[in-house]
Amino acid sequence: MLETHIQKGWIWSSLTLKTLNQNFQFKGMFNKQAEQLQAEIRNDAEFLRNKRNAEKIKENLKPYIHEYQAYIQQNIYLSYRLSNLFRSDLSQRSKALVEQFNNLIQRDSSFAFDPPLQNLFEQLRQFIKLPIEANYAIDAKNKRFVESELKAFQKFFDQVENTPLTDEQRISSIIFEDRNLLVAAAGSGKTSTIVGKVGYALLTGLYKPEEILVLAFNKNAGDELTERINFRLKDILAQFNTRVEALNFHKFGVRVIGKATGKSPSVSNDAGKPQSLLNKIIQQLIETDPDFQAKYLLFKTAYLRPPLSPFAFKTQSEWEKAHRRSFDRFKDGYETYQGEIVKSHGEKAIANWLYSQGVPYKYEMSYEYDTANENYRQYKPDFYLPEINLYLEHYALDQHGRPPAHFGQKYLDDMKWKSGIHQQYKTDLITTTFHEFITGSIFKKLEQELKSRGQVFKPRSLPEINEKAKSIYEYDANELYASFLSHYKSNQANITSLLAKPSLSQREILFLQLFSKVYQRYDQLLKNSKEYDFDDLLIESAQLINENRYKSPFKLIIVDEFQDTSQARAWTATTLLDKFRLFFLHRREHYEWTT
Repeated sequence: MLETHIQKGWIWSSLTLKTLNQNFQFKGMFNKQAEQLQAEIRNDAEFLRNKRNAEKIKENLKPYIHEYQAYIQQNIYLSYRLSNLFRSDLSQRSKALVEQFNNLIQRDSSFAFDPPLQNLFEQLRQFIKLPIEANYAIDAKNKRFVESELKAFQKFFDQVENTPLTDEQRISSIIFEDRNLLVAAAGSGKTSTIVGKVGYALLTGLYKPEEILVLAFNKNAGDELTERINFRLKDILAQFNTRVEALNFHKFGVRVIGKATGKSPSVSNDAGKPQSLLNKIIQQLIETDPDFQAKYLLFKTAYLRPPLSPFAFKTQSEWEKAHRRSFDRFKDGYETYQGEIVKSHGEKAIANWLYSQGVPYKYEMSYEYDTANENYRQYKPDFYLPEINLYLEHYALDQHGRPPAHFGQKYLDDMKWKSGIHQQYKTDLITTTFHEFITGSIFKKLEQELKSRGQVFKPRSLPEINEKAKSIYEYDANELYASFLSHYKSNQANITSLLAKPSLSQREILFLQLFSKVYQRYDQLLKNSKEYDFDDLLIESAQLINENRYKSPFKLIIVDEFQDTSQARAWTATTLLDKFRLFFLHRREHYEWTT
């Protein structure tokens, strides 16, 4: 407690200094001298208060500094997650003291610790202030650790495989973040990296063999990895009297379900290869369900491939490049069942629909009258139906009757010219649009227009259409069901929810309606036989892990061929993330580490 008071006269002043126990008075000073002395006394008093405060804070800070020092000097790789958790906890406990002390030493550096301790304080301050990924001290420590381990385990990395591991493979083996992604080219040594990582983990005592799980994409890959790991690491594993086993996801799912429920699941013979079963279901539906048969035929003939929209492009050059890339393989367009090469998905759909309905047509046959002039060549309408003497033009128009902006005025002028030709020669013309095609109204419109003119429909049989599709190497429509089945189950989707989406095209609606009936029968067959398919195994095992009904012994999980992982596989793996470390291997063009 210190107070100062100045009593001023005309020339002279007196200054009174009051302390806790005593008063002091200074007389005979000029006014300015008294003011200067008062300021100096106050500054000295503030300095002493700050010094005492700094000493007290320093004593309270030392445990936190030593705690940080102990963490940063551990002889392990400091993972992002572990560092972040430690940082969060330490920051919560020490942040106020760190800020107070930093403010004091900013005003007077003499309050700082001695150099070694002050350097650690600065590291601590940055550690709790900066995000982990921007923290130099952690990065520098990990870099030193990796360099040290590379030297310490050089002999192991030189000899574990037939050829010494590369620097990238060695670093990948040493780094243990909680989530690791290794991106590498095919044939560049991903399996060798797995062997190196497992061996390093065992040699350093980070993990025991029974705590390591290697997940492979399929059974063959799992068997190969199991053999390779245990052969290359046989001397290390001999000390543990056990093996490291690589499992495919489905085998792992069987084990999880068996352990958690006490009953090993029965797996369908069609699991993993459901195409044959789906083909039988589709054939049964075609034979017994007229609605399914009609929609199946429409999808196959008109909507097998997603139509390329000219409205999705801003420039004509972008559209033309994409358009050419979408052509049938080795064709300068799209091949129809009748063998013509047409210019758009819409034209192919119309041609195939006419063929499937037994309606004769000619594609781009010269118009019956001579129309060539100095501006236009001889007119060739898109389609001509000889039995009813009808012409059909298909235009790239939206719901407002407008073409893509990049088509320009010429497209509109050509439409007007064609319409004028038919008016001039009094020939019958109907038009269809891209919008009618993608919304599905096009075929009802065609059916009405043709029947009103007396066209006789002679629908062809599905076997006949299938033969035509094979003859032009058309994609097998049934394969789409098997592909979609896995995605549907893996994502735990729902048909009703999917169909409720407002942005669906006619192709998507049609397929979902067909798939719904196929899936109902497929799912019922599994339920009746009390069997699982592969997606069932993955989904249920992930649920059991998530509900803590499966007590996993694994602390290090390595996932091979991560780029091929389905949603169900990914979910199975990520349910283990909270407690364990994951190491993903992803095939690409180069090695790259991300966290």
